[in-house]
Amino acid sequence: MKKLFAICVMLIAFNSYSQDTIQITIEQAKDAIVAKQQNLTLNKKLMILENGYANLEDHLRLMQEALDTEQMKFNLLQENYTILETQYEAEKTIKKPSSWWEFVLIGLGAFGFGFMIGSL
Repeated sequence: MKKLFAICVMLIAFNSYSQDTIQITIEQAKDAIVAKQQNLTLNKKLMILENGYANLEDHLRLMQEALDTEQMKFNLLQENYTILETQYEAEKTIKKPSSWWEFVLIGLGAFGFGFMIGSL
């Protein structure tokens, strides 16, 4: 009888631990459901962060391109300034021609204008 009882117990235990059935408690099931929900929530947050990271990379790339453009503009302005400074220094060293004839013409013009006003 003991042998029959042991065989029955083994068959019952074998049936309950077979691969077809999984025996867990209600608390374990609740914990598994909560863990799955947390996993889904974390996956959503991870996707949001990855999208944000991709957006930041795009923004960084655009800002780098803008910075490169501004750097090129600055270099061009610096070259233009150097050219203008060189031209200014060159013009300063050139001796101006005598402008005595300008004074003569201005004097003649003033004399003629005064003569016309005086004759009226």
